[in-house]
Amino acid sequence: VEGFPPSAIFVTATDELVPVENSYLFAEALLANGVPYAHHVFSEGHHGLSLADEDWAEGRHGEPYPMEQMQKTLKAVRSGKVEIPEEVRQMFSNDWSMEWNEKPNEEVRIWPELARTWLNSILRKE
Repeated sequence: VEGFPPSAIFVTATDELVPVENSYLFAEALLANGVPYAHHVFSEGHHGLSLADEDWAEGRHGEPYPMEQMQKTLKAVRSGKVEIPEEVRQMFSNDWSMEWNEKPNEEVRIWPELARTWLNSILRKE
């Protein structure tokens, strides 16, 4: 892990796709190898909050292209036009909205400032 950059880890305890324990294992590996890190586990929020940046916090989700592609992929999987393993198909069976209607989680909304403050403190030490 030599040369690994300082890392800011952001996860939510309620992520249904990636166990929150993975972030603890990553943080332990960083600690064991002397890599500076910040580790934040927010109490709730689904998988895929992206970077939870200022645009996300203000409800701006960028260009529609990525969301359109995701919707097309979901429709293709659900209709059977795309063959995927059953264990992967189950991820697509959730009752996910086809519309982007995510509301910023007020707790996670502070993430950009937490990360910026931590990174600035690391840079001042170097």
